Amino acid sequence: MAEQVSSRELTELTRGGAEDAFTWLFEHFGERIHAHAYRLLGNRQDAEDVTQETFLRAFRSIGELRDETRVGPWLFSIASHLCLDQLRRRKLLSWLPWRWETDEPFPSPDRGPAERAEEKDLIRQALAKLPPKDALCLTLRTVEGFSTFEVAQIIGCSEAAVWNRLARARERFVREYDKLNR
Repeated sequence: MAEQVSSRELTELTRGGAEDAFTWLFEHFGERIHAHAYRLLGNRQDAEDVTQETFLRAFRSIGELRDETRVGPWLFSIASHLCLDQLRRRKLLSWLPWRWETDEPFPSPDRGPAERAEEKDLIRQALAKLPPKDALCLTLRTVEGFSTFEVAQIIGCSEAAVWNRLARARERFVREYDKLNR
């Protein structure tokens, strides 16, 4: 399928049962959904399960998508809710560093591998201390780059609530990180 297909055209093709369209949709969003789930769940198998379930639910309910131009946020919404459900069941929140999927140094390029690993561990520990929904807002906004409007749609709350959660999450993250970094 051509790379120039718009989300609207792709969604319409998928609604019509075009398997190529749904395959392209998975190939286009699958890695990002998996990375998002992995950051939240901290387990590759769980992330794979959530990714599969996200696309199964999307396939079953693609006809309910109201705005075809918002297919990305819609998929992230499904994945985020599946992750939160799993975390509620586990009563455990495990995080991986913001940029786990690359070997890029984070956040200080001049540090050696041991220092970078230590910093990633500090980030993971600080994030684990945030309430799951606050951490989810922070991750969707900071890592995935969604707007506050999109984050609000994904987690099902108002933009004002997202702004409040982000402010709280950033403040608490800095406080927890500083405590750990002493």
